[in-house]
Amino acid sequence: MSRFIVTFVILFFVVQNSFAAVVKIEGVIKDARSIREIFLYPDKSFGEFEKQAIPLYQKGMFSVDVDITYPQMAVLGVDGMYLKLYLSPGAAIYLDADAMIFPSGTNFSGDGGSDNYLLQEYYKIEPPIREFDKQYYRILGHQFPYSTQIEGYMHLYHPDEYRQKLEAKQAKMKLLFDGPQFAKATPDFQSFLRSEIDGFLHYGLLSYALLYAKREKIETNYFHLDALPSGEVNSDYYRNYLILNNLYTASLTEGNPRAQTCYRLAQAMEQGRAQEYLLSEIIIDAVRKGDEETLMLFEEFLSEYPESPFLNKIDKVIYKDISLFYGEKAPDFFLPNIDGGNNTLKQFAGKVVYIDFWASWCKPCLEKLDRLEKAKAESSNKDIVFVTISIDGNEQIWKQTLRTRGYTGVHLYAGKSSPVVRDFKVKGVPSEYIVKKDGYFAPAPDDTDPKNLLVLLKRLNNK
Repeated sequence: MSRFIVTFVILFFVVQNSFAAVVKIEGVIKDARSIREIFLYPDKSFGEFEKQAIPLYQKGMFSVDVDITYPQMAVLGVDGMYLKLYLSPGAAIYLDADAMIFPSGTNFSGDGGSDNYLLQEYYKIEPPIREFDKQYYRILGHQFPYSTQIEGYMHLYHPDEYRQKLEAKQAKMKLLFDGPQFAKATPDFQSFLRSEIDGFLHYGLLSYALLYAKREKIETNYFHLDALPSGEVNSDYYRNYLILNNLYTASLTEGNPRAQTCYRLAQAMEQGRAQEYLLSEIIIDAVRKGDEETLMLFEEFLSEYPESPFLNKIDKVIYKDISLFYGEKAPDFFLPNIDGGNNTLKQFAGKVVYIDFWASWCKPCLEKLDRLEKAKAESSNKDIVFVTISIDGNEQIWKQTLRTRGYTGVHLYAGKSSPVVRDFKVKGVPSEYIVKKDGYFAPAPDDTDPKNLLVLLKRLNNK
C-alpha cells in the first residue's frame, strides 16, 4: 500500500508545461439590488481554474479573466441561479443579464458570444440536468446518469417507438446547425455541439439496448451504431457514450472486462482528445475498484500524455478517493435508525459491513434492494451486517418506504446534508461500500448480481 502511494507521488513530480490563454468574461447584471458578488466555477466534469467570487460594481457591472489551456464548461452563479457557459481559450464573452429573471433573457456578444447563444438555445431543447434530478442506472459495473425524460422514455416505449422519440428530438437539435449563429461560432464549439447531438442519440440507444435486452426483442442496430468521429469531450452525452461503448465492446470478449482490456480497446478505437479522456477515465475507474493493473496503466498514460489536462482529475481521485478503495480506515458515523435509536459504524467492529446509500425516489436503488433482499433470504450470516443509509429529503417518506417494502437489516437516515454523505464522498445513488472486520475499506463491489455480492461478503468474513 505505502509503496503504491509513494510511486504515484513520484510520478506526479513530472514537470508539466502548458500554454494558457485568457478568457475575458464581463458584462452587467441589471436589477442586482443587494447582490454584491457573483461566482464562476468550472463544470464538475473537469476544469483548470478554481471557483472565483466576482464583485459587482456600479450598476451591476463585472469583469473577470480566466486562464485556460483548452476549451471547457463553466458555471456562472447569480443569487442561487446558474448559467452554464462555454469557454474557449482566448475568447472574450460579454453578457447582459437581469438578476430578476436570470438566467433567462441573457444576451451574449463578443467572439465567444455565438458559442454561448447557441449553448442556451440547445439547452432550451435539452435542459442540463441538475445533480439531484439525475436518474442513475448501473450498466456493466458502472453508473450512468439519465434525465427524467429519457428515463421515462425507457420505461414507457418499446424499441421502435423509443428510437423514434430520440430521433425526433435529435432532428430538432440539428436545426441549430442551419442558423446564422452556428457559422459564427468557434470551431471548438461547433465540434462540441455536434458531439453533444450525436452523443445524445448514440448514448440513448445503446443504454436502452443494454438495459432492456431481456425485456424487449432488441434489434442489432441498437448495439451496432455508426462510429462517431472523434469529438469534443466537454459534451456530457459524448463522454458518457465513449465510456459505455468502451465497456460494452470490451464485454463482448471479456464478460466483466478488466481495466487493461478497456484501455487497449480505447487505444485501438479512439483517437485525439477523445482517446486521452477515455484512457484517463479507465484509470480513474481502476483506482476506485482497486484494480492491480492501475499503476502499470497510469505509468503508460503519463509517459504518453505528460501534459494532459486530465492528470489533475486522476490526481484528485488518487489522493481524495483512494481511502475508500485502498485499505484506509472507514469514517465513523452517528445516525438515527428506523426504530428510533441511533447507530455508529464502530458498534459493528469485528463484522463485515455492507453499506448502501439510497433514496426512495431512486428506482435503481429500490430494484437493487429488492434483488438483494431475495438473495439474503436464502443465506444468513450473523457476522455480516447490511446497512442502508437514506439521503431522502423527507424522513417520513423514508420510513413509509421501508414499512411498505419490508427490507431487513440496519436502516439509517442521513438526509441530503449530513456529514456522512461528504465523508463517504457520495456522488450519486445507489452507492455501495464494504467495510472489513478491522474497520478498513475493501474495494467497492462492481457486480450487479446480489448472489455474487453475498459470495464476496462471505469470503471477506472468512479471512
